[in-house]
Amino acid sequence: HAAAHIQVIRSEFEEANRLFSEGNYEAAAAVADRLAETYGSSDQLKNLKAGIARAAAFAVWQREHTAGLQAGKYDPALVENIAGYWSGQLPAVYWKNCPARKYLTNVLDNIKVEFQSLAAHPENPRMALLSKQWLYVNDLLRKLP
Repeated sequence: HAAAHIQVIRSEFEEANRLFSEGNYEAAAAVADRLAETYGSSDQLKNLKAGIARAAAFAVWQREHTAGLQAGKYDPALVENIAGYWSGQLPAVYWKNCPARKYLTNVLDNIKVEFQSLAAHPENPRMALLSKQWLYVNDLLRKLP
């Protein structure tokens, strides 16, 4: 009887993990919450719930910053927030085709256009700043899963 009980817990935990890794953090949260209510909390469940919370926070942050992300202009605060979410080790599915990734791509395109427009004036102080921004954003984009 105990073995069957353990198997139920294990399969529910695996289901929550699968949902989370597929990008369905809301359904994963429901399963994880049910597990915690019924069986208490383990370190594995706490880690899963922390990952789910990061995914939910990332989704909310992207919704709250839709206008800035769609503008595609370099904004240090947006770029730093994206870097912070990247360091949170979200599964790759949360980065695929997300507004944050599209924003970084658009920023690179916009920097490139401005850089080319200033190419005839390499002494322009803006060139150094654009180079620095481009390198940082390009590096961050390449790190994303």
